[in-house]
Amino acid sequence: MDNDIATQAAHERVRVARALPTLPLTNDAFLAGRLSWTQVWAVTRVASPDDEATYLECARHAPAPSWRSWSAASVVRARCPTTPPTRSGQPG
Repeated sequence: MDNDIATQAAHERVRVARALPTLPLTNDAFLAGRLSWTQVWAVTRVASPDDEATYLECARHAPAPSWRSWSAASVVRARCPTTPPTRSGQPG
């Protein structure tokens, strides 16, 4: 069973590595240390180049543990507002 978990983790790392070149804002934020691995993992599950900025803002304002629990992309889309939150936390 441990081998299955390791294999799944490896697949996720490869998936994220393949997604990052198509999501330059997320890649830059990760390299600069502004996003955790978990936030990057979540953003790459749902973002496209067209809506990356919106999901990136959601990731910046949501604590990483909450993103990890949103394993289904549809749940992340439902919980992330279409308008990124402002600094006050309210939709902009």
